[in-house]
Amino acid sequence: LNLDGRLAIIVPDADFGRALTPQLDRELTAAYGVRFELANAADAGRILATGHGRDSKQTIVVDSVDQMDGMEWLIVLCVLLDKADGTAARLLRATSAIGVQLDSFSDFVTFGIAPGTLVYMALWQDPNSHFVIWQGSVAVWVLRVLVASYVLCACIRLAKFNVLAEESEGDQKCFYGLATTLCGATVSVCYIVGVHYDAWDLLRWLPVACFAMGVLMVSNFPMPKLAPTESKAMNAFIGLNVAVAYVTGILRIWPEYLLAMLGLYLVGGFIWGLRYRESLKPRRLDPYPES
Repeated sequence: LNLDGRLAIIVPDADFGRALTPQLDRELTAAYGVRFELANAADAGRILATGHGRDSKQTIVVDSVDQMDGMEWLIVLCVLLDKADGTAARLLRATSAIGVQLDSFSDFVTFGIAPGTLVYMALWQDPNSHFVIWQGSVAVWVLRVLVASYVLCACIRLAKFNVLAEESEGDQKCFYGLATTLCGATVSVCYIVGVHYDAWDLLRWLPVACFAMGVLMVSNFPMPKLAPTESKAMNAFIGLNVAVAYVTGILRIWPEYLLAMLGLYLVGGFIWGLRYRESLKPRRLDPYPES
């Protein structure tokens, strides 16, 4: 049985991992008769990518749960790629009807299912007892309902967007309801920043925030699109911050900056939406018209 690159053992904390590693090394060698390299998540990524330092050993990841932070940063990366892939398709004249549907399906997985899974697994497993409020038999079902509602609303939001885009022939001046991309980014970045600063008292309410974002996703509230404006200063400001966001997302640095930009857009977007709510109200916003 070849375990190389196929197994990760996640332990509650670094002290537990250090105590477990020597005994685990002896037991694996005795059981399988081969040499193993027990590496942390960062070293394992380097070894698997380059092959350097492997020799004849099989690599198994052993690291604490706070270091296994791949999903939330992958969601951030998907947010950046979501904008890039649409732009590339238009520049290459590779847009198609099936591409629109596949893009929505991808958005549902990355900004609906993935953030919901992140929140549910983090609060349900809770190895360090930070979220005991969600551990009761009733509370865990409340957690499931809140997270499932977020995922369902993301699905409805994307379906409504496609219907409205078809009705308006792609000439929508704004978003109606919070974009799924924005919600997925907000959930993941809030989690990253909260874990970094041990803000467990705030993170415990993340499922409630997800439910609220789900309601706003399926609402008819207008939100501005990130598009060129008549102001050169505003265009420069937007362009600079988008560029910095790509750098921070790819390098996995400065999540506080990303959170600040998301907050700025939400506050500014709500003010803009309240100001233009009546003038931007479409003639029909029902994606399920009566026959």
